[in-house]
Amino acid sequence: INSQGTISIADGYGIEFGASQGAGATSTLLDDYEEGTWTPTIVSLGGAAATLSSADGTYTKIGRKVIANYNVQMSSKGSMTGNYVLLGGLPFNHPTTTNGTGTIDKFNNMTTAFSSMAWDTTSTGSVMWLVGVEGTSATSSVYVTVAEISDTTKFKGTLIYHT
Repeated sequence: INSQGTISIADGYGIEFGASQGAGATSTLLDDYEEGTWTPTIVSLGGAAATLSSADGTYTKIGRKVIANYNVQMSSKGSMTGNYVLLGGLPFNHPTTTNGTGTIDKFNNMTTAFSSMAWDTTSTGSVMWLVGVEGTSATSSVYVTVAEISDTTKFKGTLIYHT
């Protein structure tokens, strides 16, 4: 402990939570904590990026768990085309299996009516795929196409996933 009351732990060490662990647990040692900023991007599957008038993101990583907040405002779709809209620039990649979700608590300026939207994390570890429930009576989500976003679409929310 230093004179300001901060506890420092040398690299390679952490906080041990004891020998008792649940089935499938691989470690009880917490040895990773980080806070920072990241710059979200909106891209098509082909890699064409939207021009963003604002792109703000913050994150906290505790062990393998990442909690990332974001706020993006587009000013142009540019040369984006195709059947998929992706969120890129993630602070950390994710496994391409069930590992988390991306919430969208505010979206606007879509060209198609959606009752809800989210980011799908089941494929491609460096991005998340935009999905939504079209209209008010759809019974499942679909991948959102580039044609369904406008030059001024906005997304704000939180990603929760593991690395």
